[in-house]
Amino acid sequence: MSRFENELKKEVNNFLEKNIRFSHREGEQLRSKINQQKKRFVKANPVYLTILVAAASLLILLSYTFVEDNNSNIFKGSETSKESIGINQQNQNETLYKGKELVIAVLGDAPEVEEKQITFQEINFEEFTVKKIRNFDAVFIMNESLSVAAEKRYTHIFTDSNIPFFFIDSNRGAYPFIDENLEYDEAREIPYHDYYATGYLLTIEDEEMTWTYESSEKDNQDAFSTIFQTIENALPKTFHTGVLNK
Repeated sequence: MSRFENELKKEVNNFLEKNIRFSHREGEQLRSKINQQKKRFVKANPVYLTILVAAASLLILLSYTFVEDNNSNIFKGSETSKESIGINQQNQNETLYKGKELVIAVLGDAPEVEEKQITFQEINFEEFTVKKIRNFDAVFIMNESLSVAAEKRYTHIFTDSNIPFFFIDSNRGAYPFIDENLEYDEAREIPYHDYYATGYLLTIEDEEMTWTYESSEKDNQDAFSTIFQTIENALPKTFHTGVLNK
């Protein structure tokens, strides 16, 4: 093979690798066909060169077609992405809590949620008393406050307040908070699950109610929306209803 032929082969292969996005298998098949043509016409250099030029022309044409198709697919992909975003937004709006206004006390930093009818009020442990928290529809115990809230000096608050409590970013259930002999760090997590939050209510009729909540990998909005609905559903069994019935 002459130097010119080697250079031409190299140029064709380089062009193929840089400009044509075939799969590895398709690229090898095309190279094989070009090599077959080269061997077939190796004795007729003018014809052989013509074949190589034709192959290069074919590659250019395929490259142009690929670019056009790729641009078209990118454009379509953008539309699909926008459509998917719209669908996801719609689905999220459908799962948002749409019930009555709720006022929730928070031990720790209040979470950010989409619902506008939810009011969070951050409180400290000095305000964490039965009398104080009965002014709220529920209490959120955030992750940074869990260990302290589980201390035995606060146990009676969870059992005497008759409003729901929700332990956020915790998979240990309510036991560390209602058992004065069990510290939070010693409590066992709920087996075979990884819940984002758990809830507890001792109703005005001395009925214990518990709930568990999962969250998506992206955010916890669905979990909070479900918790808000739980709070509204539980209102007939809470301290507020007991006061109204007296």
